[in-house]
Amino acid sequence: MPWTWILAALIVAVLGVVTAIGWLLPAEHRITRETELPHGPDAVWTAISNFSALPSWTPGIRRVQRLDAIEGRERWLYETAEGDMTIEVVTRAAPTELTIRSVNSDLAFGGTWTHRISPVATGSLVTITEHGWISNPFFRFMYRYAFAGATTPDEALAALRQHLGGPVRTSASLPSME
Repeated sequence: MPWTWILAALIVAVLGVVTAIGWLLPAEHRITRETELPHGPDAVWTAISNFSALPSWTPGIRRVQRLDAIEGRERWLYETAEGDMTIEVVTRAAPTELTIRSVNSDLAFGGTWTHRISPVATGSLVTITEHGWISNPFFRFMYRYAFAGATTPDEALAALRQHLGGPVRTSASLPSME
């Protein structure tokens, strides 16, 4: 019996320290990732800008539903295993730039994601910049210290690479907590 109490107290103490450290971390961050794809900008643009088709190749997105535009801004509902997120299109400049931002979410995170597509000799250079926020201090700690290697831009570029096929070269910048 005393070991049970000691173990429970230890778990509570560790969770308390993790959460306290999370409170000290900034809620906002910026991450940029890029990859070269052996496909022209038009093919990449078609893949990333066709929101209705995202569930067929983007892990984590179960369903996408178009919503009514607000103030002329295109809006979409992403249904994921973790919860729903409404995004709006901020910039749609085919075939070079697509910026989306979360405007409503059941999730403990959100932000703005800018996709830039540049032609290169071998196809396209695709860059995704995330200006994100994490509201929950426990998740902030986990993001910073446990999962910093796995980010939304990393996952998006990996899914795009798999969807379009072909070899790629990826470069990364470390996340910066702002």
